Amino acid sequence: DDIILTDEQRNEIDRCSKDAVYFMQHYCYISTKEQGLSLFPLYPREVTEIETLNTEKMIKGDWYRQAGYTTLVMVYMLWKALFNPNTRCLYVTPKKALARELFNEKIRQVYLSLPLWMQCGVKMFSYNCIILGNNSALHSRVATYDNVDPSGGPWDYIFIDHFGWLRDMDMIKIANGLFPVA
Repeated sequence: DDIILTDEQRNEIDRCSKDAVYFMQHYCYISTKEQGLSLFPLYPREVTEIETLNTEKMIKGDWYRQAGYTTLVMVYMLWKALFNPNTRCLYVTPKKALARELFNEKIRQVYLSLPLWMQCGVKMFSYNCIILGNNSALHSRVATYDNVDPSGGPWDYIFIDHFGWLRDMDMIKIANGLFPVA
């Protein structure tokens, strides 16, 4: 059965579709050791990062451990996929545990915490792929500079995580594997 939306719900969906910060601060719940499940507490630097994510095609960041950047970008990818039908997002990491558990856990948790009227349905929920009812998809992959699996693309958004130790030339190899030039 289709959900019948109120005018207020339609307005909230419209506002969230235009403003990732508003969406995260009002509808996205994350789990923290200190507070358990709570609304995503965005700090000023994170708001600035979201603005950068909205405007830049490729970003290589070297953030300190436990900066929360992985969670921020994963929730941003979910926002992109929810409000932009047919969007393809890819999370790439050299660590198998992150590609499977962290990706699935974070995306699933945030998605399931959304009000039902904001969810667009799920066609598939696996450890490395989530396909939403609006035909958007979020994927995760394990990659190294000599082993990149770009299948499932073309990609609208790619987050390459935990590669800060790589030289710039290695990053270029990964980028070329993910963004092949015809």
